[in-house]
This record gives sequence, structure tokens and C-alpha cells, in this order.
Amino acid sequence: MRKKYKSILVFILFSAALLSAQPKKYSLRQLLQFAVKNNTDMMISRGSSSIVKMEKTKSVSGLLPQINAEGSYIYTSEKNGIPAFAGANGKNEILALLSLRQTIFDPAVINDFKTSSIKAEEQALKTERTKQNVISRVINAYFSALKYKNEKKVLTENLEAFRLMYKQSQLLFKSGAVPNIDVKKSKIELLLQQNSLNIADKKYISALNYLKELIGMKISGELEVSAFNDSAVVLNSLDFYQKSAWQNRPDWRLMNKDEELNKVNISTSFMKHLPTISGNLYYGWDALNKLDKNNLGLQAVVTAIMPLWHWGAVNAGYQIAQIKSSQTKLKKSRLQSKILREIENNYYGAKLQKEQISAMKESISEAKLAVKMARIGYKEGTITNLDLINTQKLYTQTKMEYLKAVYNFYRAKVNLFKSTGKLKED
Repeated sequence: MRKKYKSILVFILFSAALLSAQPKKYSLRQLLQFAVKNNTDMMISRGSSSIVKMEKTKSVSGLLPQINAEGSYIYTSEKNGIPAFAGANGKNEILALLSLRQTIFDPAVINDFKTSSIKAEEQALKTERTKQNVISRVINAYFSALKYKNEKKVLTENLEAFRLMYKQSQLLFKSGAVPNIDVKKSKIELLLQQNSLNIADKKYISALNYLKELIGMKISGELEVSAFNDSAVVLNSLDFYQKSAWQNRPDWRLMNKDEELNKVNISTSFMKHLPTISGNLYYGWDALNKLDKNNLGLQAVVTAIMPLWHWGAVNAGYQIAQIKSSQTKLKKSRLQSKILREIENNYYGAKLQKEQISAMKESISEAKLAVKMARIGYKEGTITNLDLINTQKLYTQTKMEYLKAVYNFYRAKVNLFKSTGKLKED
């Protein structure tokens, strides 16, 4: 009885070790979630978002009262007597005070406040654009890995078929039905197909390593991609995708924000012709004397600074803002044409691959039947070994082309969704 329990325990432990040694399979959704969280570009973008939020806090503080502790030492020359503007304490004066400064009107501070909100919205759109780029790269890498994985499966089946052909040629040679050259041809083709499988395996490993890099996994980590469950090959109308872009595409929405920013810059550049006004309140102590109620004082100052001559800097700022506004309009027009062109190219690319899938499906059935007939014909001596080899290779190539068409369709659809700004990690 103990031996029986011991055997069961060993079996359970061995099964557990075997399962833990197998790499976990990741779905496309899981890979995208990992990438959004761990991808280097996404982490940099989140850091930029934090910086923009802090910049907004800085801009708000410019509108609020500023409180400082100040100390000063004043020295006045006595060469021609103490001038009238010197303080009551004569040539030397030491002051300690608290100051409160409030900006009443300053175009630069107003500009910082207004643009900080727009820049925060721009950064959110930039983060969204980065996310869509990362998602696009991950999906393309996923389908590349899946393509090579399935190619390995096709080539493994193909290799087994060539092994059988090689054995069949040996048997037919021994029976005198075929010459020795058929055996040599079959062996050469078997070696060539083995080499094709090795190449596909290397490409699969390379695709997995790139996928690991994108999702923030170490190259030494174990990763295997699971099959893509959505087998439906669906494509909406071109008009549907074109309309989606103007509401969703981040760079188009960024261009709209740039226009808002230009309007703010033009208005604040014009306001720089106006005076800046600030108020200061000082409460302090003349430190030459003891601290008591007699030498504590309060002073309020309102300052207005009117720009009179700045060597054309104020006018130049206004003109620069207008030029940038004109440039943004030109860029927006160019981007509009680019978006429409990208959507149309990606749409017809996906449509072509969809048609290719249908054609390849029919071709696979025909090629499979041709292989079956060729094997019978070779066995009966009605066709040559070379005909059989070429028919098997054609069947394999047809299956490979079908896989290529399927994954190219999904890639084209990814590019189509990216061009409309609708790529999501879920």
C-alpha cells in the first residue's frame, strides 16, 4: 500500500514539475495590458504627464499671493553728506521683514496659466498617441510570432510528408520500380525542408524576443503566444473608417489644441503692450534697534510697469505668434490629406488580403487533392518523383500563403484602426 501511495505522490510531483516548466501562454489582450503598463515608451510618457501636471501647479501659483521672508542691509555713502532719500537711520540700515506679493495683471503669468491647461490636454493626447503606437507594435509582433508558430506547424507536417516520400522512394527502389536518383532527390528535399523548419524556428524565437521587449519582459523570461480566437474576417465600409478619424485620432486632436494654443499666444502677446501691475505688502523690523512695537512697521506698495522701448521684442513676439498660427493651419491641412490617404491605403490593403484569404482557402483544398493524386500516381509509376516533390511543395506553399494572407489581413486592419485612432488595449 505504501509503495502505491509513494508512486502516486511521485507521479503528482513529476506532473507538477512538468507543468511548471512549460512557458505560460499569453493571449493578445494580456500582452497588450502588460505593454501598456510596462513598455518603456509608456513609462516615459507617464513621466511627461506628471511633469505637465507640475507645470500647471506652477502656473496657478503665479496667480496666488507669494509670501517671503526678507532681510536687507543698506549702505549709503557720506562723501557729500547723507542724501535726502536715505532712511532715517543714516548711512547704514538693516531691515528684517515679511513680504506678501500679489500679481494684479501680468500677461506672462496669464499666458502661463492659460497654456498650462491646454498643454495638459495635449500631453494626454500625446500619451494616447504613444499608447496606440505601442499597441500597434505589440499586435504586429504578436501576429508575426503567431505566423511563424503556425508556419512551424505546417513545415513540421511537411517534413513528415517528405520523410514518408523518402521511405517510399527507398522501398520502390528496392523493388526496382524507380531508379536510385529518386531516392537521392527525396533525401535532398528532406534535408531542405528540415532547413526551412529550422529557419522558421529561429524567426519564431526572434519574434518572441521582440514581443518580450515590447511588453517589458526580460529576454530570459518564458513566453508563448496563444492562438487568436477571433477568426471572423470582417471589414466595414471606407466611409465608416474615415468618419471615425476626426473624433478619435490623437494627432488630429493635437492639431486642434495647437490652434487653441496659438490663439492664447496671440492674445497674450498683444497684452504685453499693456502695463504689468503688482501689489506688495511689507511688515518688518528696523534691526538697528531692539524689537518692540515702536520699530515694527507696515508698508504697502502698488507697482505698475509700462513697456516703452524694448528694441522691438514685444512686437516680434506678437508677429511670431501670428506666423506660428499660420503654420499650424498649413500643418492641419497637410495632416488631413495624410489621414485620408492612410485610411484609404490601409482599407484597400485589408480588402485585398481578405480576398486573398478566400482564394487561398480554395487553393488549399485543390492542392491537398493534387498531393493525394500525385502519391497514387508515383506509386503506380504514372508520374515522376520530381512531380510528386513539386506537388507536395506546392501544397505546403499554398498553406503558407494562406497563413500569410490571414495575418497580413489582421496587420492591415490594425494599421487601419491606428489610422482612425481607435486602437485599444482591450
